[in-house]
Amino acid sequence: MLPAHTKQSAIFSKPRRRMVALTISLFVFLLVLSLSHRISRRESVQDGEMSVDKPALLDKPSHSEGLTPTSLDPKPNPPATKPFPQSFALDKVHFINGQPTRAFRDNLKPNLKYTHPPPRRVANDVMVWMNLIYLGMHSNRTPILFPLAASEDHLGLGPETLSAGNVFDLPRLSQAIGHQVLEWQDVKSGRYNLPWGGEDYNAHDDDELVGCWSIDQTLSVEKKPLDREMPHFLHLDVQYTGVPLLVEFTSAGTGQTSFKLISHLLSSTGRSEALSAQPPLPTWGKRPLPPTTRFPEPDDQLACFDNLFWIWSEEFWEWDKYPSPTWQAVGAHMHFTKEVDEIATKYLRMVFGLKEDEQVPPVSAGRICVAEEHSVNRVIRQFISIHARHGDFKNKLVSSFFVQLFYASNLQLVPQ
Repeated sequence: MLPAHTKQSAIFSKPRRRMVALTISLFVFLLVLSLSHRISRRESVQDGEMSVDKPALLDKPSHSEGLTPTSLDPKPNPPATKPFPQSFALDKVHFINGQPTRAFRDNLKPNLKYTHPPPRRVANDVMVWMNLIYLGMHSNRTPILFPLAASEDHLGLGPETLSAGNVFDLPRLSQAIGHQVLEWQDVKSGRYNLPWGGEDYNAHDDDELVGCWSIDQTLSVEKKPLDREMPHFLHLDVQYTGVPLLVEFTSAGTGQTSFKLISHLLSSTGRSEALSAQPPLPTWGKRPLPPTTRFPEPDDQLACFDNLFWIWSEEFWEWDKYPSPTWQAVGAHMHFTKEVDEIATKYLRMVFGLKEDEQVPPVSAGRICVAEEHSVNRVIRQFISIHARHGDFKNKLVSSFFVQLFYASNLQLVPQ
């Protein structure tokens, strides 16, 4: 029988000691490897770098498809759209052939479809812009925003045109909603952002003939298209065909329509059904066509309408609800351009009595997301602008005394 110390030596002889040490080392190695893999996996998930989470890169941007109208349930802060990675950034060069051309059709991509309506008035036009963009998202078409055409009745000055891109940051909007937004000065050459001349009110010899849908001709009490000067300004000869009565959104009341119904009209099926209806749909043109010119059907590539103001998703006047579908999908992502922001800042300095190099007082501070992975501290100034039509003061107040009184009483409220 061996002594105790001899047994211990036998158990931990050199070969066995090597085996135990190797086993322990292997265990520690596997433990470290496992922990390292878990940490790496967690970091890659946080950074959005896991291959399973990466969408395939697109060769070229495409329209959004199958957009479902947003719920009308009010939410205090609708979620902001995540910024697109650089490789997904939209660019108008993919949606037109090149520089603005004299004939708009020469600049449209043959494999794409577009939509636009003529304007109404400045405040209404911004809402129509949103409706037009939202309709483009529904119908898989590229919206082309018309210029604003301010009137003397509204501004108290001679009317001028103002392109949408001079007011709102359209590249930022396109990227935020994942749908390209164009304006007419991208597509067709013209006298943009200039005072109106006498020739802008009348027809021209080089006006392009285009067929459009008229919602008002079918749904309004007057049974006549909403006729504006903007087609003349754009050198377009617009001839209207009334929409079928089936596009009336009866649950919203008479004279209304919906994005779903108009989107169906723009589909190949809906278009075929409408144009083959009996009796034929009514037509209207401001300028008679030559006897040898056939009345144009509503254009399929450039779908245009006389009035997109009274169009809804789920119920009448849903603009009163917050957030409305159109506002949440489009309006919340319409940011002013840097130039407009600088003009507003200039007048705020005047209101607060500040010098040109002094900062406008901040109202609050917070963190703003500038990229998907991080945010920064930034001053947030919260102000509300008022839609004040200068022409109303001149045309509807009985004397200059009341105009001065109105301005004085309201200016006292501004600093507060």
